[in-house]
Amino acid sequence: MELMKQTMLRIGLVLLAGLLAACSAPVSDQEAAVATMVAGTLQAQVAPTDTGEPIDGEIQPQSVYGDCPNSGQLSVAYLKDGNIWLWVQGGGSTQLTSEGDAFDLRISGDGCRVAYARQAANPGHDPAHEFPQPETISELWVVSSDGSDQQSLAGVDFFATLPAASGSATTLHYFEWQPGSRQLAFGTRQAFSGPGLISNGDIYLVDADLPGVTLVLPAGAGGRFVFSPDGEQIAFAGANHVGVVRADGTDLRANLVTFPLVITYSEYQYEPPLHWTPAGDLIFALPPEDMFASPVDGVGPETSLWYLPLDGSPAFEAGAIQAVMFPMQEVAFSPDGGRIAYLRPVGNPADNERELVIALSNGGDESAWFNHPNVFFGDWAPDGERYIFSFEDGEMRLMISNPDGSLAVPVALPGLAGAPAVQAEWVTDNAILVSLLGPSAQLGLWTDDGVFQLIDTLGFGMAIFDAAP
Repeated sequence: MELMKQTMLRIGLVLLAGLLAACSAPVSDQEAAVATMVAGTLQAQVAPTDTGEPIDGEIQPQSVYGDCPNSGQLSVAYLKDGNIWLWVQGGGSTQLTSEGDAFDLRISGDGCRVAYARQAANPGHDPAHEFPQPETISELWVVSSDGSDQQSLAGVDFFATLPAASGSATTLHYFEWQPGSRQLAFGTRQAFSGPGLISNGDIYLVDADLPGVTLVLPAGAGGRFVFSPDGEQIAFAGANHVGVVRADGTDLRANLVTFPLVITYSEYQYEPPLHWTPAGDLIFALPPEDMFASPVDGVGPETSLWYLPLDGSPAFEAGAIQAVMFPMQEVAFSPDGGRIAYLRPVGNPADNERELVIALSNGGDESAWFNHPNVFFGDWAPDGERYIFSFEDGEMRLMISNPDGSLAVPVALPGLAGAPAVQAEWVTDNAILVSLLGPSAQLGLWTDDGVFQLIDTLGFGMAIFDAAP
Protein backbone atom coordinates (compact mmCIF):
# COMPACT_ATOMS: atom_id res chain seq x y z
CA MET A 1 0.00 0.00 0.00
CA GLU A 2 1.32 3.45 -0.75
CA LEU A 3 2.83 4.84 2.37
CA MET A 4 1.50 8.22 2.00
CA LYS A 5 -1.96 7.28 0.93
CA GLN A 6 -4.33 9.10 3.31
CA THR A 7 -7.33 9.79 1.24
CA MET A 8 -10.69 9.92 2.97
CA LEU A 9 -14.25 10.89 2.36
CA ARG A 10 -14.99 13.68 4.81
CA ILE A 11 -18.54 14.93 5.04
CA GLY A 12 -19.13 18.06 7.08
CA LEU A 13 -15.84 17.84 8.97
CA VAL A 14 -12.16 18.53 8.54
CA LEU A 15 -9.67 16.84 10.80
CA LEU A 16 -6.05 17.84 11.07
CA ALA A 17 -3.91 15.29 12.86
CA GLY A 18 -0.40 15.77 14.17
CA LEU A 19 1.89 12.84 14.73
CA LEU A 20 4.88 12.40 17.10
CA ALA A 21 8.08 10.27 17.76
CA ALA A 22 11.07 9.16 19.95
CA CYS A 23 13.73 6.43 20.16
CA SER A 24 16.35 4.31 21.89
CA ALA A 25 20.13 4.63 21.50
CA PRO A 26 21.76 3.40 18.27
CA VAL A 27 24.16 0.49 18.10
CA SER A 28 27.53 1.57 16.69
CA ASP A 29 29.67 -0.38 14.20
CA GLN A 30 32.32 -0.74 16.90
CA GLU A 31 29.84 -2.25 19.33
CA ALA A 32 28.63 -4.65 16.62
CA ALA A 33 32.20 -5.78 15.92
CA VAL A 34 32.94 -6.31 19.61
CA ALA A 35 29.70 -8.26 20.05
CA THR A 36 30.61 -10.52 17.12
CA MET A 37 34.06 -11.20 18.53
CA VAL A 38 32.63 -12.00 21.98
CA ALA A 39 30.12 -14.41 20.45
CA GLY A 40 32.87 -16.12 18.47
CA THR A 41 35.05 -16.48 21.58
CA LEU A 42 32.22 -18.01 23.58
CA GLN A 43 31.50 -20.51 20.82
CA ALA A 44 35.19 -21.47 20.62
CA GLN A 45 35.41 -22.05 24.37
CA VAL A 46 32.23 -24.04 24.81
CA ALA A 47 30.07 -25.33 22.00
CA PRO A 48 26.63 -24.24 23.23
CA THR A 49 23.42 -26.14 22.69
CA ASP A 50 21.39 -24.47 19.95
CA THR A 51 18.35 -23.18 21.83
CA GLY A 52 17.32 -20.60 19.25
CA GLU A 53 17.99 -17.85 21.80
CA PRO A 54 20.60 -15.12 21.16
CA ILE A 55 23.99 -15.44 22.80
CA ASP A 56 24.72 -12.62 25.25
CA GLY A 57 26.13 -9.66 23.35
CA GLU A 58 25.19 -11.01 19.92
CA ILE A 59 23.26 -8.68 17.64
CA GLN A 60 20.50 -10.55 15.87
CA PRO A 61 20.03 -10.06 12.12
CA GLN A 62 16.99 -8.22 10.83
CA SER A 63 14.05 -10.53 10.21
CA VAL A 64 13.09 -11.29 6.63
CA TYR A 65 10.64 -8.85 5.04
CA GLY A 66 7.32 -10.60 4.44
CA ASP A 67 8.06 -13.37 6.95
CA CYS A 68 4.75 -13.48 8.84
CA PRO A 69 1.59 -15.61 8.41
CA ASN A 70 -0.59 -12.74 7.20
CA SER A 71 1.85 -11.35 4.61
CA GLY A 72 0.27 -11.39 1.16
CA GLN A 73 -3.25 -11.31 2.60
CA LEU A 74 -5.25 -8.11 2.91
CA SER A 75 -4.45 -6.91 6.43
CA VAL A 76 -6.13 -3.93 8.09
CA ALA A 77 -4.69 -2.33 11.23
CA TYR A 78 -7.06 -0.08 13.13
CA LEU A 79 -7.57 1.70 16.45
CA LYS A 80 -10.23 0.71 18.94
CA ASP A 81 -10.39 2.21 22.44
CA GLY A 82 -6.81 3.41 22.08
CA ASN A 83 -5.50 -0.06 21.21
CA ILE A 84 -4.10 -1.56 18.01
CA TRP A 85 -6.16 -4.27 16.33
CA LEU A 86 -5.43 -6.27 13.17
CA TRP A 87 -8.01 -7.79 10.83
CA VAL A 88 -6.89 -10.27 8.15
CA GLN A 89 -9.17 -11.15 5.24
CA GLY A 90 -10.34 -14.71 5.56
CA GLY A 91 -9.61 -14.67 9.28
CA GLY A 92 -10.72 -12.24 11.94
CA SER A 93 -9.60 -9.44 14.25
CA THR A 94 -6.84 -9.71 16.85
CA GLN A 95 -6.00 -7.20 19.56
CA LEU A 96 -2.27 -6.40 19.46
CA THR A 97 -1.85 -3.83 22.29
CA SER A 98 -3.70 -3.13 25.54
CA GLU A 99 -2.34 0.14 27.00
CA GLY A 100 -5.19 2.23 25.57
CA ASP A 101 -3.03 5.26 24.66
CA ALA A 102 -2.45 4.83 20.90
CA PHE A 103 -3.88 7.43 18.54
CA ASP A 104 -2.38 6.85 15.09
CA LEU A 105 -0.81 3.98 13.14
CA ARG A 106 0.80 2.74 9.91
CA ILE A 107 1.06 -0.89 8.80
CA SER A 108 4.19 -2.02 6.94
CA GLY A 109 3.85 -3.00 3.29
CA ASP A 110 4.25 -6.70 4.09
CA GLY A 111 1.63 -6.51 6.86
CA CYS A 112 4.07 -7.90 9.44
CA ARG A 113 4.58 -4.78 11.61
CA VAL A 114 2.35 -1.97 12.84
CA ALA A 115 4.00 1.29 13.82
CA TYR A 116 1.92 3.52 16.06
CA ALA A 117 1.97 6.76 18.02
CA ARG A 118 1.06 6.70 21.70
CA GLN A 119 0.75 9.31 24.42
CA ALA A 120 3.32 9.43 27.21
CA ALA A 121 3.77 11.67 30.24
CA ASN A 122 6.12 14.56 29.56
CA PRO A 123 8.81 14.69 32.27
CA GLY A 124 9.44 18.34 31.37
CA HIS A 125 5.93 19.42 32.31
CA ASP A 126 5.85 21.79 35.30
CA PRO A 127 2.39 23.24 36.00
CA ALA A 128 3.94 25.92 38.19
CA HIS A 129 5.97 27.31 35.29
CA GLU A 130 4.74 30.54 33.70
CA PHE A 131 4.69 28.83 30.31
CA PRO A 132 4.52 25.10 31.08
CA GLN A 133 5.31 22.42 28.56
CA PRO A 134 2.42 20.13 27.56
CA GLU A 135 1.51 17.34 29.97
CA THR A 136 2.04 14.64 27.36
CA ILE A 137 4.09 14.07 24.25
CA SER A 138 3.94 11.30 21.68
CA GLU A 139 6.21 8.31 21.27
CA LEU A 140 6.77 6.05 18.25
CA TRP A 141 6.25 2.33 18.91
CA VAL A 142 6.00 -0.85 16.87
CA VAL A 143 4.34 -4.25 17.34
CA SER A 144 4.39 -7.41 15.23
CA SER A 145 1.25 -8.66 13.53
CA ASP A 146 0.95 -11.48 16.08
CA GLY A 147 1.17 -9.05 19.03
CA SER A 148 4.79 -9.87 19.90
CA ASP A 149 7.92 -7.68 19.84
CA GLN A 150 6.17 -4.56 21.12
CA GLN A 151 8.85 -1.92 21.62
CA SER A 152 9.61 1.79 21.60
CA LEU A 153 11.40 3.19 18.58
CA ALA A 154 11.54 6.82 19.70
CA GLY A 155 10.43 7.79 23.20
CA VAL A 156 10.57 10.60 25.71
CA ASP A 157 14.29 10.05 26.33
CA PHE A 158 15.05 10.62 22.66
CA PHE A 159 12.86 13.70 22.33
CA ALA A 160 14.40 15.20 25.47
CA THR A 161 17.72 15.36 23.60
CA LEU A 162 16.22 17.62 20.90
CA PRO A 163 15.98 21.41 21.33
CA ALA A 164 12.61 22.99 22.09
CA ALA A 165 11.40 26.55 22.49
CA SER A 166 10.36 27.85 25.90
CA GLY A 167 6.97 26.46 26.89
CA SER A 168 7.07 23.73 24.22
CA ALA A 169 8.34 20.18 23.86
CA THR A 170 9.63 18.32 20.84
CA THR A 171 7.40 15.41 19.87
CA LEU A 172 6.46 13.10 16.98
CA HIS A 173 4.90 14.55 13.84
CA TYR A 174 4.86 12.48 10.63
CA PHE A 175 5.89 8.83 10.29
CA GLU A 176 5.85 6.46 7.31
CA TRP A 177 7.28 3.06 6.36
CA GLN A 178 10.02 2.83 3.77
CA PRO A 179 8.67 0.63 0.93
CA GLY A 180 10.00 -2.91 0.95
CA SER A 181 11.76 -2.62 4.30
CA ARG A 182 11.36 -2.59 8.08
CA GLN A 183 12.57 1.01 8.34
CA LEU A 184 10.46 4.01 9.26
CA ALA A 185 11.02 7.67 8.57
CA PHE A 186 9.64 10.22 10.99
CA GLY A 187 9.70 13.94 11.64
CA THR A 188 9.15 16.02 14.76
CA ARG A 189 7.23 19.12 15.76
CA GLN A 190 6.90 21.55 18.64
CA ALA A 191 3.98 20.79 21.01
CA PHE A 192 2.42 23.38 23.31
CA SER A 193 0.03 23.34 26.25
CA GLY A 194 -2.30 25.51 24.19
CA PRO A 195 -3.05 25.61 20.46
CA GLY A 196 -0.26 25.58 17.93
CA LEU A 197 1.60 23.21 15.62
CA ILE A 198 5.10 24.06 14.40
CA SER A 199 6.86 21.49 12.24
CA ASN A 200 10.57 21.18 12.92
CA GLY A 201 11.21 20.20 9.30
CA ASP A 202 13.54 17.32 10.20
CA ILE A 203 13.63 13.69 9.03
CA TYR A 204 14.91 10.65 10.94
CA LEU A 205 15.16 6.97 10.04
CA VAL A 206 14.73 4.08 12.48
CA ASP A 207 14.80 0.30 12.03
CA ALA A 208 11.76 -1.46 13.54
CA ASP A 209 13.75 -4.64 14.24
CA LEU A 210 17.06 -3.13 15.42
CA PRO A 211 16.00 0.23 16.94
CA GLY A 212 18.49 3.05 16.57
CA VAL A 213 17.70 6.50 15.20
CA THR A 214 19.64 7.97 12.26
CA LEU A 215 19.35 11.64 11.30
CA VAL A 216 18.57 12.10 7.60
CA LEU A 217 17.92 15.86 7.55
CA PRO A 218 18.31 18.34 10.43
CA ALA A 219 15.64 20.77 11.61
CA GLY A 220 14.59 23.25 8.95
CA ALA A 221 16.01 21.24 6.05
CA GLY A 222 13.12 18.83 5.47
CA GLY A 223 9.34 18.83 5.91
CA ARG A 224 6.28 16.77 5.02
CA PHE A 225 7.76 13.77 3.21
CA VAL A 226 6.99 10.80 0.98
CA PHE A 227 9.21 7.91 -0.11
CA SER A 228 9.73 7.11 -3.77
CA PRO A 229 8.00 3.83 -4.73
CA ASP A 230 11.34 1.97 -4.65
CA GLY A 231 12.16 3.42 -1.22
CA GLU A 232 15.48 4.84 -2.39
CA GLN A 233 14.58 8.55 -2.19
CA ILE A 234 12.59 10.85 0.06
CA ALA A 235 10.80 13.89 -1.35
CA PHE A 236 9.89 16.57 1.16
CA ALA A 237 8.00 19.86 1.28
CA GLY A 238 8.50 22.52 3.92
CA ALA A 239 6.39 25.61 4.34
CA ASN A 240 8.23 27.37 1.49
CA HIS A 241 10.38 24.80 -0.33
CA VAL A 242 10.51 21.37 -1.97
CA GLY A 243 13.52 19.06 -2.12
CA VAL A 244 14.70 15.47 -2.49
CA VAL A 245 17.29 13.41 -0.62
CA ARG A 246 18.39 9.79 -0.78
CA ALA A 247 17.07 7.69 2.10
CA ASP A 248 20.58 7.41 3.54
CA GLY A 249 20.84 11.21 3.75
CA THR A 250 23.14 11.67 0.75
CA ASP A 251 22.61 13.56 -2.53
CA LEU A 252 20.50 16.31 -0.99
CA ARG A 253 18.81 18.50 -3.58
CA ALA A 254 17.33 21.36 -1.59
CA ASN A 255 15.10 24.21 -2.77
CA LEU A 256 14.19 22.64 -6.10
CA VAL A 257 11.06 24.76 -5.85
CA THR A 258 10.52 27.70 -3.50
CA PHE A 259 7.29 29.55 -2.88
CA PRO A 260 5.71 32.06 -0.46
CA LEU A 261 4.20 30.82 2.79
CA VAL A 262 0.56 29.81 2.44
CA ILE A 263 -1.47 31.81 4.94
CA THR A 264 -3.49 29.33 7.03
CA TYR A 265 -5.22 31.78 9.38
CA SER A 266 -4.38 29.29 12.12
CA GLU A 267 -1.53 28.19 14.39
CA TYR A 268 0.29 25.97 11.88
CA GLN A 269 2.22 26.20 8.62
CA TYR A 270 0.99 24.49 5.47
CA GLU A 271 3.27 21.96 3.74
CA PRO A 272 1.92 20.67 0.39
CA PRO A 273 1.72 16.89 -0.16
CA LEU A 274 4.01 15.60 -2.92
CA HIS A 275 3.33 12.78 -5.39
CA TRP A 276 5.78 10.60 -7.32
CA THR A 277 5.06 9.85 -10.98
CA PRO A 278 5.86 6.46 -12.58
CA ALA A 279 8.73 8.23 -14.37
CA GLY A 280 10.30 9.19 -11.05
CA ASP A 281 9.39 12.88 -11.09
CA LEU A 282 7.30 14.92 -8.66
CA ILE A 283 3.95 16.69 -8.99
CA PHE A 284 2.06 18.73 -6.44
CA ALA A 285 -0.72 21.28 -6.02
CA LEU A 286 0.08 24.55 -4.26
CA PRO A 287 -2.83 26.55 -2.79
CA PRO A 288 -2.88 30.32 -3.25
CA GLU A 289 -0.83 32.39 -0.84
CA ASP A 290 -4.03 33.90 0.57
CA MET A 291 -7.18 31.82 0.11
CA PHE A 292 -9.31 34.81 1.16
CA ALA A 293 -7.79 37.23 -1.34
CA SER A 294 -10.26 39.29 -3.37
CA PRO A 295 -10.90 38.23 -6.98
CA VAL A 296 -8.89 39.96 -9.69
CA ASP A 297 -10.85 40.66 -12.88
CA GLY A 298 -13.50 38.28 -11.61
CA VAL A 299 -11.03 35.45 -11.00
CA GLY A 300 -10.53 34.25 -7.46
CA PRO A 301 -7.29 32.88 -5.96
CA GLU A 302 -5.98 29.90 -7.92
CA THR A 303 -4.27 26.66 -6.94
CA SER A 304 -1.15 26.11 -9.06
CA LEU A 305 -0.19 22.68 -10.42
CA TRP A 306 3.56 22.04 -10.40
CA TYR A 307 5.70 19.52 -12.27
CA LEU A 308 9.19 18.87 -10.93
CA PRO A 309 11.48 16.75 -13.16
CA LEU A 310 14.35 15.13 -11.29
CA ASP A 311 16.68 14.88 -14.29
CA GLY A 312 18.08 18.34 -13.64
CA SER A 313 15.46 20.18 -15.70
CA PRO A 314 13.82 23.15 -13.94
CA ALA A 315 10.42 22.80 -12.29
CA PHE A 316 7.53 24.54 -13.98
CA GLU A 317 3.91 25.46 -13.28
CA ALA A 318 1.89 23.14 -15.52
CA GLY A 319 -1.47 24.81 -14.92
CA ALA A 320 -3.80 26.47 -12.45
CA ILE A 321 -7.30 25.69 -11.21
CA GLN A 322 -10.06 27.23 -9.13
CA ALA A 323 -10.39 24.88 -6.15
CA VAL A 324 -12.12 25.11 -2.80
CA MET A 325 -10.01 26.15 0.17
CA PHE A 326 -7.50 23.44 1.04
CA PRO A 327 -8.82 22.83 4.60
CA MET A 328 -12.05 21.62 2.98
CA GLN A 329 -10.31 19.23 0.58
CA GLU A 330 -6.95 19.10 -1.18
CA VAL A 331 -6.37 18.24 -4.82
CA ALA A 332 -6.11 14.44 -5.30
CA PHE A 333 -3.73 13.06 -7.96
CA SER A 334 -4.49 9.70 -9.56
CA PRO A 335 -2.00 6.87 -8.84
CA ASP A 336 -0.30 7.32 -12.23
CA GLY A 337 -0.20 11.10 -11.84
CA GLY A 338 -2.09 11.64 -15.07
CA ARG A 339 -5.28 13.08 -13.58
CA ILE A 340 -6.50 15.18 -10.69
CA ALA A 341 -9.78 15.36 -8.80
CA TYR A 342 -10.81 18.50 -6.99
CA LEU A 343 -13.80 20.52 -5.82
CA ARG A 344 -14.52 23.83 -7.53
CA PRO A 345 -16.73 26.51 -5.98
CA VAL A 346 -19.64 27.58 -8.18
CA GLY A 347 -22.51 30.03 -7.94
CA ASN A 348 -23.11 32.34 -5.02
CA PRO A 349 -20.51 31.73 -2.26
CA ALA A 350 -23.30 32.14 0.31
CA ASP A 351 -24.95 29.02 -1.12
CA ASN A 352 -21.77 26.94 -0.57
CA GLU A 353 -22.18 25.15 -3.89
CA ARG A 354 -19.35 23.22 -5.48
CA GLU A 355 -18.80 20.75 -8.30
CA LEU A 356 -16.56 17.71 -8.55
CA VAL A 357 -14.02 18.15 -11.34
CA ILE A 358 -11.86 15.47 -12.95
CA ALA A 359 -9.09 16.80 -15.19
CA LEU A 360 -5.63 16.09 -16.52
CA SER A 361 -2.87 16.86 -14.03
CA ASN A 362 -2.22 20.17 -15.78
CA GLY A 363 -5.88 21.16 -15.26
CA GLY A 364 -6.92 20.60 -18.87
CA ASP A 365 -9.55 18.36 -20.49
CA GLU A 366 -11.84 18.65 -17.48
CA SER A 367 -15.07 16.85 -16.74
CA ALA A 368 -17.38 18.48 -14.21
CA TRP A 369 -20.60 16.54 -14.28
CA PHE A 370 -21.62 16.50 -10.61
CA ASN A 371 -22.68 19.67 -8.80
CA HIS A 372 -23.85 19.48 -5.19
CA PRO A 373 -23.33 21.53 -1.99
CA ASN A 374 -22.24 18.47 -0.03
CA VAL A 375 -20.11 16.56 -2.52
CA PHE A 376 -16.66 15.26 -1.49
CA PHE A 377 -14.10 13.36 -3.49
CA GLY A 378 -13.13 10.06 -1.88
CA ASP A 379 -10.32 8.07 -3.48
CA TRP A 380 -8.89 6.87 -6.78
CA ALA A 381 -8.92 3.18 -7.66
CA PRO A 382 -5.43 1.69 -8.02
CA ASP A 383 -5.89 1.57 -11.80
CA GLY A 384 -6.71 5.30 -11.91
CA GLU A 385 -9.71 4.63 -14.13
CA ARG A 386 -12.37 4.86 -11.41
CA TYR A 387 -12.95 6.87 -8.29
CA ILE A 388 -15.38 7.05 -5.41
CA PHE A 389 -17.14 10.13 -4.07
CA SER A 390 -19.92 10.95 -1.63
CA PHE A 391 -22.71 13.45 -1.24
CA GLU A 392 -25.59 14.04 1.13
CA ASP A 393 -29.10 14.89 -0.07
CA GLY A 394 -31.07 14.00 3.04
CA GLU A 395 -29.30 10.65 3.04
CA MET A 396 -25.59 9.87 2.80
CA ARG A 397 -24.64 8.34 -0.56
CA LEU A 398 -21.53 6.80 -2.11
CA MET A 399 -20.95 6.58 -5.86
CA ILE A 400 -18.31 5.02 -8.10
CA SER A 401 -17.61 6.82 -11.36
CA ASN A 402 -14.99 7.18 -14.09
CA PRO A 403 -13.18 10.27 -15.44
CA ASP A 404 -15.76 11.25 -18.06
CA GLY A 405 -18.73 10.57 -15.77
CA SER A 406 -20.23 7.89 -18.01
CA LEU A 407 -20.13 5.43 -15.10
CA ALA A 408 -22.26 6.08 -12.01
CA VAL A 409 -22.61 3.08 -9.72
CA PRO A 410 -24.16 3.54 -6.27
CA VAL A 411 -22.51 1.73 -3.36
CA ALA A 412 -25.11 0.21 -1.07
CA LEU A 413 -24.09 -0.23 2.57
CA PRO A 414 -26.10 -1.05 5.67
CA GLY A 415 -26.37 2.09 7.81
CA LEU A 416 -24.97 4.41 5.13
CA ALA A 417 -28.12 6.48 4.61
CA GLY A 418 -28.27 7.66 8.23
CA ALA A 419 -24.54 8.14 8.77
CA PRO A 420 -23.54 11.77 9.47
CA ALA A 421 -20.21 11.27 7.69
CA VAL A 422 -18.22 8.62 5.83
CA GLN A 423 -14.63 7.93 4.86
CA ALA A 424 -13.29 5.46 2.32
CA GLU A 425 -10.04 4.10 0.94
CA TRP A 426 -9.61 1.99 -2.17
CA VAL A 427 -7.26 -0.85 -1.15
CA THR A 428 -7.34 -3.26 -4.13
CA ASP A 429 -8.83 -3.09 -7.62
CA ASN A 430 -12.09 -4.57 -6.36
CA ALA A 431 -12.22 -3.65 -2.66
CA ILE A 432 -12.82 -0.45 -0.68
CA LEU A 433 -12.46 0.08 3.06
CA VAL A 434 -15.37 2.14 4.32
CA SER A 435 -15.96 3.69 7.73
CA LEU A 436 -19.34 5.07 8.72
CA LEU A 437 -18.75 7.82 11.25
CA GLY A 438 -20.97 8.84 14.11
CA PRO A 439 -21.95 7.72 17.62
CA SER A 440 -21.00 4.14 16.69
CA ALA A 441 -18.38 4.20 13.94
CA GLN A 442 -18.23 1.07 11.80
CA LEU A 443 -15.32 -0.15 9.70
CA GLY A 444 -15.93 -2.62 6.89
CA LEU A 445 -14.81 -3.92 3.50
CA TRP A 446 -16.98 -3.45 0.40
CA THR A 447 -16.18 -5.48 -2.71
CA ASP A 448 -17.43 -4.81 -6.21
CA ASP A 449 -19.68 -7.87 -6.12
CA GLY A 450 -21.82 -5.81 -3.72
CA VAL A 451 -20.81 -7.64 -0.54
CA PHE A 452 -20.07 -5.63 2.62
CA GLN A 453 -18.16 -7.34 5.43
CA LEU A 454 -18.18 -5.62 8.81
CA ILE A 455 -14.71 -5.59 10.35
CA ASP A 456 -15.54 -3.95 13.69
CA THR A 457 -17.62 -1.37 15.53
CA LEU A 458 -15.31 1.27 16.93
CA GLY A 459 -17.36 3.61 19.09
CA PHE A 460 -17.84 7.35 18.64
CA GLY A 461 -15.94 9.37 16.08
CA MET A 462 -13.77 8.70 13.10
CA ALA A 463 -12.00 5.42 12.32
CA ILE A 464 -8.19 5.42 12.17
CA PHE A 465 -6.99 2.57 9.96
CA ASP A 466 -4.33 1.53 7.45
CA ALA A 467 -4.12 -1.47 5.13
CA ALA A 468 -1.52 -3.68 3.49
CA PRO A 469 -3.00 -5.41 0.39
